Amino acid sequence: MPLFRCDPCGSYFESVRALQNHGKTSPRHVVDYGRRCLQCGSVYSSSVSLIQHYVESQLHYYCSQCDQHFDRDSDYMLHKLSRHNGSNAVSDPPNNVNDNVSPDATWYCTECNLAFQSRSDLYTHWKSTTHTNQQYTCPGNDCSKTFGTPSAVIQHLESGACASGMTRQRVNRMAIAADRGAVITDRARIAADNERLSIPEPVATTAWFNGSSYECIICHRTCRTLVGLNRHLRSPAHSEKIFKCPQQWSGCGKAFNTLSGLVQHVESGVCGVRRF
Repeated sequence: MPLFRCDPCGSYFESVRALQNHGKTSPRHVVDYGRRCLQCGSVYSSSVSLIQHYVESQLHYYCSQCDQHFDRDSDYMLHKLSRHNGSNAVSDPPNNVNDNVSPDATWYCTECNLAFQSRSDLYTHWKSTTHTNQQYTCPGNDCSKTFGTPSAVIQHLESGACASGMTRQRVNRMAIAADRGAVITDRARIAADNERLSIPEPVATTAWFNGSSYECIICHRTCRTLVGLNRHLRSPAHSEKIFKCPQQWSGCGKAFNTLSGLVQHVESGVCGVRRF
């Protein structure tokens, strides 16, 4: 019996690849192909957001390095072992997509939280010193992982995956304490965020099911599973943007909800801010 159902039209397919090909060629789906998850039925604002969904959702076995879907976890694991030396490129999904990426970008590096217009651009990025020169060692206790950029180190610490037990909240507190002159932090937004944190973090239950998916009562984002929705609730999606690109250092003043997002912005050099 076919296993994979196209949610928008109800058709069934024997593999995810067949389902994806259906989405590419069917006249009824071609308009939003690249933004719609055919398995879940959800439509996203950009192809980058759709890829982030593939990376985060436990319903999808997706290799972002190859832009390839797999029918089963075992097939995905075999692919990782044979093509990527067993590395899990999508185990720690990013907190937020780089805001400077075009909505049409479809090739995604989950480690650096960057998207690219073509596979060749992504390969060029992988061959750059960002990935080949892993010169930054995680400062966390009992952790010896190395990374290609400072922002990647911070993102690792924020993810909660570090052996030291570091969390995004602790990273934020340390950054705020160190930034005595409020060069990169916004005191008003910090106060608002502290007020938000004083309220117990919501936990999604079956009561959040709207008839077709699990819906966040705060921002109304929908997820296929409770696990995905609770992961969304634990992310910085609803956090205040307490970090800012420092205008004192020729920056643009853009706000970010994570320190890694700010540092990544500085590394990109997109606004001319001086390194600090």
